[in-house]
Amino acid sequence: MVFTETEMALLDRIVSCKDKFRKKTVGKYLIQLAMLGGYLNRKHDAPPGNMVLWRGFSRLIDINIGFSLAKDVGN
Repeated sequence: MVFTETEMALLDRIVSCKDKFRKKTVGKYLIQLAMLGGYLNRKHDAPPGNMVLWRGFSRLIDINIGFSLAKDVGN
């Protein structure tokens, strides 16, 4: 229970992953979260650190709040 269904759907729509056919794993969503925080996910890059994950998580929270507000208002 790391990510909610809404958060996973938002990450899948916002951050493109190199492998479209990968299974839904925690590692995949952590990389997508890090990419939202500025991680480039190149072969020679080190694994994402705490600051990158924190930035990605704060952006995901903001996006999730905006999505919830838009869904509640509805047009």
